[in-house]
Amino acid sequence: MSSELKLTNLKHASSSSNNLVLGSDGNVSITNTLSAGTLSGELLGVTNASDASAGNVGEFVEANATGQTISTTTENMMTLALTAGDWDLFASSQFNGATATYMTIVLTTTSKGTTGDQGKTKQTVDLNSGTGLGQGFLRIRVNVNSGTTYYLTGSVNSGSGTWYNGYMGARRVR
Repeated sequence: MSSELKLTNLKHASSSSNNLVLGSDGNVSITNTLSAGTLSGELLGVTNASDASAGNVGEFVEANATGQTISTTTENMMTLALTAGDWDLFASSQFNGATATYMTIVLTTTSKGTTGDQGKTKQTVDLNSGTGLGQGFLRIRVNVNSGTTYYLTGSVNSGSGTWYNGYMGARRVR
């Protein structure tokens, strides 16, 4: 695989105020750390199926649960620890309602939390009057300046024999 990089307006190594420097040997070096906004235009994505390293844009973390039981008492279905940063966080769950008629899921920073903004961090889903499956999906922006754990909590309104499958994922967006 070959790559091409076009460099313009390079200064000789005697100038220390530039980020890219053309040395007398013809090699290019970086003398200062490049920061966001230093480069402009389109950003080339990876094509080698690699993952972004921790702390970098594109970092992805996830958790899942399969065949877990749930009741009328709100429980932590899954947890996901996020480091400081700006994240796109999403969660989905599939319930088999058995005799329950609806389920409630909440994305929260509170263990076994039950409160949230309906439609944003909280969703109540009809389980077809206890005869079928229900699926919920939540997606929010999380911007935190220190490590924070998010919980997907859930409960059903009645019945027994209810189970769920679930998934949480987050991608660092900047």
